[in-house]
Amino acid sequence: MRRSHWMLTIASLLALLAILEPVGVGLAQTTVLRRSCRGAEVVLLQDYLVHLEYLPPASDGIFGSQTEKAVLRFQEDEGLSPDGVVGKQTWARLRTRRIGSQENTGQRPELVLWSEANNLLPHGAVANLVDVRTGLSFQIRRYYGHYHADVEPLTSSDTQIIKRLYGGCFSWERRAVVVSVGGREIAASMNGFPHGDGAISGNDFDGHFCLHFLGSRLHLDGTIHRSHQEKVLEAAGYGPSELWFDGDRTR
Repeated sequence: MRRSHWMLTIASLLALLAILEPVGVGLAQTTVLRRSCRGAEVVLLQDYLVHLEYLPPASDGIFGSQTEKAVLRFQEDEGLSPDGVVGKQTWARLRTRRIGSQENTGQRPELVLWSEANNLLPHGAVANLVDVRTGLSFQIRRYYGHYHADVEPLTSSDTQIIKRLYGGCFSWERRAVVVSVGGREIAASMNGFPHGDGAISGNDFDGHFCLHFLGSRLHLDGTIHRSHQEKVLEAAGYGPSELWFDGDRTR
């Protein structure tokens, strides 16, 4: 009986925390960042600072002296303790200012960490994809995936558009795309080769293809894919830049 009581208490506390947690707050907003940190969370931090005009338009995921100076200036302007460390308060203020900036200027698309994108595009959800370079658009449905989204073209017409992107065939080539879902436009990267399993019949696509977001990883070995991350940044409007990690994979 006592064990059941404690289990019920813990479940109740977890449910309460889920209610109290602000909507849209993902992994980055609870990750403390400081100089010498590297990774996708730093890319997101730099993106916020770029759009708030504290940094020039570049994002490499490396928390160096320039990023630290930008954080200090932001903290001073916002009346926060200017320590150069991005903790809970600084993240919250950055996110609030960034959302306000988007609403005022219509800046799109946005960089979203995989931890948040995974919830915005749950299994079975339908979204619209727009290829950045050609403007061609098509619909997809989330099939599965835990390190990135495994998705399928919704219909055979959508499959034909994917083939048009690659000159009439399927390809592993990465392309910058914008995902429209839940009223948001999110920077992403796709390949166009059917593999593995799928759930939609009659779409002329034997399997699924990969859709990556900021900080997503390969199912093969859990590593971050350089080419996909470069395309995610391209979709967000950034030019080529040195990223925080080395190495790449073919898939």
